[in-house]
Amino acid sequence: MAAGAGADAALDNAERAVRRAPSRAAARMVRARARSAVGDLGGAYADAAESQRLYPLHPDYAARREALAAALEKASEAAPR
Repeated sequence: MAAGAGADAALDNAERAVRRAPSRAAARMVRARARSAVGDLGGAYADAAESQRLYPLHPDYAARREALAAALEKASEAAPR
């Protein structure tokens, strides 16, 4: 998936936010969304899982992690072998 300049800028901003506050679940989730937008599903899943670990009571974090897990599985099934 080709990323536009806006998605790249969002990812750069999200990277800075995580560097400043690596234990903030919200910063990780923002980066998960940005990574997803540029096609980095593995990185997005890792950030979503970390968000859920950091803040397990937030229902949206679990839902996002599960959606990314499904997207990763679908992508792996579609990949040529």
